[in-house]
Amino acid sequence: MIVRRTRWGAWRSFWSTLADAGNLVTPDNVRYLSGYWRLAPYEALVVDFVDDGTADYWNLVIMSIWEETVDWRERPTSVNRANAVRRADGRVRVVVAHADPGVPNWLDTACHPEGSIALRWFLSTAPLPEADARVVPLDQVAALP
Repeated sequence: MIVRRTRWGAWRSFWSTLADAGNLVTPDNVRYLSGYWRLAPYEALVVDFVDDGTADYWNLVIMSIWEETVDWRERPTSVNRANAVRRADGRVRVVVAHADPGVPNWLDTACHPEGSIALRWFLSTAPLPEADARVVPLDQVAALP
């Protein structure tokens, strides 16, 4: 069922903490995880993480390969602490796909076959959350536990 699966922080070729050598000009309590996605029309990227309440604000956003936010005016392309639908266990599941799989927190690729993704974690002294990312067949997303 799962095409590719890994822990978010361990998939170094896909996900990594965005290093800040002082040139990002961000406060100490702002951190990022960034990565890259490539999806076939029949695939979905599923990201699960825990929002433990330590960040005053967070958002997960998808972008084009040029780091531009995709068509955010007409499509759901980001989710944040205020509008995320949490699962019964308190985890947040975000699904990136070309078509709506019929689940909460779906982000629309806006027909881009590949792009970047970032989890932005603001105003927290706690570490970034551990997240699980996997690519699954789109028609199986709704049945995932």
